[in-house]
Amino acid sequence: MKLSFLNMTQATLLNETWSVGGTEQSLQYLTQLISSFPSCCLLDAGGSPISWVLLDQFGCLTHAYTMPAHRGKGYIHLVIAALAQKLEKMDYLVYGDVLENNTSMKRAMKCLGANFTSCFLSYDLHTPLAQK
Repeated sequence: MKLSFLNMTQATLLNETWSVGGTEQSLQYLTQLISSFPSCCLLDAGGSPISWVLLDQFGCLTHAYTMPAHRGKGYIHLVIAALAQKLEKMDYLVYGDVLENNTSMKRAMKCLGANFTSCFLSYDLHTPLAQK
């Protein structure tokens, strides 16, 4: 296994595994994140990502995921810690978001020393219509 970064060819996998993904719009969004912001992933022997995390447009750790066959092995800790370390070296404040009902990710983040707040943030992103 090897630590690496995500590339745009892997956006389809992220889109297929993302709980709110699966659309052309979400694929474009993930492709933009991958091409524009830091990420970290763990690749298997064949070069396929098995665990990953990336930043969104707000500098927030997000879209962290481990393929089901590889869960429970600490891989998510590894990729989050690697990306957080890279960001800290660049003097970035490291923070992330976790869905309220994602208890396994909350547990993983607590193991990494994360502090949680009780706030709820919601935002909608809209793409302007093309001019005719």
